[in-house]
Amino acid sequence: MGRICGAFNIDRGAEPLSAALIAKMWGVSEEGLRGSKGVHVSDGGRLVMACMLEASPGAVDERYPPATASDGRVHVVWEGVLTLAEGWSEESLRDANPARVTADIFAKHGTDAFTRIEGEYTFVACDADKGVLYLVRDRCGLKQLYYAVHDGVCYFSSRVRPILNVLPHMRRLCERALYHYVTFGAAPPPLTFFEGINKLAAGDYATVSASGAQHRSYWKAWEQREEVTGTDDEIAGRLLEKLKSAVSRRLDDRKTAVFLSGGMDSSAVTALVASRFDHPIHTFSLGLDKTWGKPPPDFDEMPFARAVADRYDTIHHEFYVGRDDYFTGLEAVVTRLDEPIATSEMGMLDIICRAAQKEGIEVVFNGEGSDTILYGSSLYNTVSTLLQERWGKIRRWPRLFHKLASLLINIHPPGHRDKWVPFGLRWNMYNLSRGRVLYPGKAFLAPDTLQNSLFRPDFLKRRDGEESYSYVDKYVRAINDAAPDAPLVDHMVYRDFPFWLAEYYSVENEKVPAFYGMDVRSPIYDPSIIRFSLGTPLSTKVRSDGQTKYLLRKAMEPLLPRDIIYRPKVGFSTPVVDWLRRKIPSVFLEAYRTSGISRAGIFRDERLEELCRAQQGGRVDLLWLLLTLYLFVRWSDRWLPG
Repeated sequence: MGRICGAFNIDRGAEPLSAALIAKMWGVSEEGLRGSKGVHVSDGGRLVMACMLEASPGAVDERYPPATASDGRVHVVWEGVLTLAEGWSEESLRDANPARVTADIFAKHGTDAFTRIEGEYTFVACDADKGVLYLVRDRCGLKQLYYAVHDGVCYFSSRVRPILNVLPHMRRLCERALYHYVTFGAAPPPLTFFEGINKLAAGDYATVSASGAQHRSYWKAWEQREEVTGTDDEIAGRLLEKLKSAVSRRLDDRKTAVFLSGGMDSSAVTALVASRFDHPIHTFSLGLDKTWGKPPPDFDEMPFARAVADRYDTIHHEFYVGRDDYFTGLEAVVTRLDEPIATSEMGMLDIICRAAQKEGIEVVFNGEGSDTILYGSSLYNTVSTLLQERWGKIRRWPRLFHKLASLLINIHPPGHRDKWVPFGLRWNMYNLSRGRVLYPGKAFLAPDTLQNSLFRPDFLKRRDGEESYSYVDKYVRAINDAAPDAPLVDHMVYRDFPFWLAEYYSVENEKVPAFYGMDVRSPIYDPSIIRFSLGTPLSTKVRSDGQTKYLLRKAMEPLLPRDIIYRPKVGFSTPVVDWLRRKIPSVFLEAYRTSGISRAGIFRDERLEELCRAQQGGRVDLLWLLLTLYLFVRWSDRWLPG
């Protein structure tokens, strides 16, 4: 798997750049890079860029090297898969160098080129005549891109470590990123955990020139609706064709697998991928072993995964995971990530990726994205109903009442406040008292009042009053302006695109397999499917009978048996989460007390201990907050000095 890195002299008269800088960024010998077509130096050394193989230290990805447009003016380095390009057929695109294709389109159309290509990618383009560098991230954030400007040079990479290798002084904690991480489970763009290093948001591009760095958006989910009409059968049939095309555009001749959980999404992708090959593909499934206790029988999806694998004659691999192996995998992943993200699935993903690597898998497909893109999460139905009915009435009451109620319910007898007033009620009233939406997104883990109680006064003072909601509010306002009459469920889905999809699951599902040299393909994120789903009538996506993923299930009727399609959703997340609820308080406190971060003057130790006692006593469920803090502590021990 290729990873891009490079640098650009903002000042044309600065000292020329060379392959030696790429070697330093990647931490390898310069000798191996000399003469490689995968390293590109242009404009008298003003620009240097390369695509390096992450799983093979020192090796250059020469399959798709950096390229120059036909007019000699635009230079591009590319990472990922290009699935659609204006003027190119699917067949001709399959064998083309995406960097060259993009360079020619960019030379002709400038920044309009970003809407004329599709795929799972990040790339950097340099217009030599204008002296401008363009950094671009795909629509849903399936790839990442970081950059830093120092002493007139812009350093860029799809990983943070190469930038730190040349700018070690930037290995300093960005406190704003930490504060907002506690809210979102990830640092919101353009922040990273390293002071001075920036990252792009999904669907954004940045320009870097003598005028400075500026970020702009070229794609917004809420502006992508395709008008969809017809019967449910007709709409489902059209979705199936789009899914087939999305899978087809992501295939190549490398050894391919699907991570098959046995759920609806991965079963659908297995059927779609396996149908396109004339030889068996690999599938990998995980279950829980006896160390987790005896979970209810319906939490084991292995029989369903096995049935799908048998139907499509895959080379099927099954693994049963113990608690210790899972937790070891979780810790291993978070310490390897350039930035921490708060998700419990990383431990399972690490185990299945290691197994796939042993089988020589190079490309892995997943079924991620369906819960949001296809309105598949039951949360959208239940929460929207609750917000429209009970909370919809309360919302219409005067703001003064909201403020008074919020104040009163925070006055409580001795003991933990959640014993007297549920956390959800206090949070909703707090949001109403501030004029905020009641659903800021799945990734919004906690209100500012809870965060503020975690940090020491000096830390909060340095933050200068900035609130995490400000990162959500700009999207809330943009969505309200673009689609004021859209149903509440649509607004909920739109709010989940920037953070839940792009900074949470996209990052996890791309970076963990990449550690093991695998390219990831996520066909449900295809822009054609997003446009189609967002424009489909709400009654076809969100059913009054509570059926989730109705449209996907109906679309897959020709390819999967009905007992797979229409069975209730199960899975092993509940036993894992239940075990983590018991384990996290003690392991977090132990990790924190021995960590350098405990001596950094950031957190209020007594407050952390209070929350852990509350969790252990069962008075409140703070699992995700404590897991978020634990993963940060483990990450900081590896990545931050002292």
